[in-house]
Amino acid sequence: MARTLMAVVLLVAVTQAQIGVLSASQPQPATKDPAAFPQTFVEAFPRYMALRRGTEEKVLLTAALNWTTRDLTATYWAAPSPKNGSLVATELTIEPLEGFATRAIEYPRSQKVLLRLGEERLRLLGPGSIDLHFKLRADRTVALGDHVLKGKLRFQQVSRVGDSGPRQLEFSIPIRVVENNAVVSKDTRFRQSLTPIQKAGLVILIPLVIPLAIIGALTGWDGC
Repeated sequence: MARTLMAVVLLVAVTQAQIGVLSASQPQPATKDPAAFPQTFVEAFPRYMALRRGTEEKVLLTAALNWTTRDLTATYWAAPSPKNGSLVATELTIEPLEGFATRAIEYPRSQKVLLRLGEERLRLLGPGSIDLHFKLRADRTVALGDHVLKGKLRFQQVSRVGDSGPRQLEFSIPIRVVENNAVVSKDTRFRQSLTPIQKAGLVILIPLVIPLAIIGALTGWDGC
């Protein structure tokens, strides 16, 4: 009988200790901690290696993340839409430069994400690095040679453990202008964003292409 009572007492003690450990390990409320987020930098990739006078081309900006810690928690960006409470919307600004005109800034498509239980879903970009596009036009009379565009990216990053608070990143974009009839090569690092119509086309075509590919593989058709 004494042994049974001792076993019960030990079992209760171990159970209470385990409950205490679990309670202490519960996640803490999210806080703003900029140091917990990766460093951010912007890379620019014009569609062509040079911009011809009197023409307009797209420029790709990649807002990339440089991880300096081992924490690989998914990092998102507040969407351009201001419907995110107190979160600062992602906003790209290109400073005016004589001889150039910019327009049609394109942001990635946002999505609603539930980061923490008990809170509302947020409209976010990402996770990870994001691509932004804009169109750049060179006047017919702009000086030939090298120019530098300057821009700013205002943003706020969020994750399940908190948010970075409002941030602003300044960057420069080198642009080389050549004659209108010059031959220019494409920048292989440029990635084109798909328009909504192109995305819809892919959704329609993919179900048709897959059966054709299977039939071709079974019949030995090589496409000729």
